[in-house]
Amino acid sequence: MKQIPDRKTVNTLELLSINGLCHVVGVPLDTGARWIMEFKEHIPTSKQNDATYYHLEAIDILGFIKACKEQHYSSDQITEMLENKCFPITTNSSMDMVKETLEQGNYKGNMLTVMQTLGMTVSNVANQEKMLDTLKQQQKEQSEKMDRLTDELETMKEDIAAGRDYFLKKEAFAKLFQHNSRKAHIFPIT
Repeated sequence: MKQIPDRKTVNTLELLSINGLCHVVGVPLDTGARWIMEFKEHIPTSKQNDATYYHLEAIDILGFIKACKEQHYSSDQITEMLENKCFPITTNSSMDMVKETLEQGNYKGNMLTVMQTLGMTVSNVANQEKMLDTLKQQQKEQSEKMDRLTDELETMKEDIAAGRDYFLKKEAFAKLFQHNSRKAHIFPIT
């Protein structure tokens, strides 16, 4: 169960009983209790006088669970979505969590992880930019090659057309001379 550290300064007006929580979200008490047990890691609570109370953020979380259940999502799918979804946390709660983290010394490890992740992200972006530049250069070279091949193809078409014209003219002249030479044999020149 996601429990926010007990604080002497917790305003009890900011806490809800399970009945109040279920009433606000609009679900029956037994359904709300079942969902709270099922998704307890994601619902912030506080213990006071041996009783469990729910922070106002629990309204959003239980409302999200209700909407997912109405859309027939499985519990595993809802858990996964809850793990990836951000819900608002009151300033006092978040300050307490930050204080606790700093007191435990976890900030060094967290900061190191954040810095390493940031460094890797910057490196990946730089690599992708280099790859993009390389692909642009290759595209430019391919485009120039296609232009040269298109020009060569046009030249070849012109050469073929000229060759065809030459062949047709040659054939026509050959027929003309064949025809004239036969006439010359028939009618000898005197």
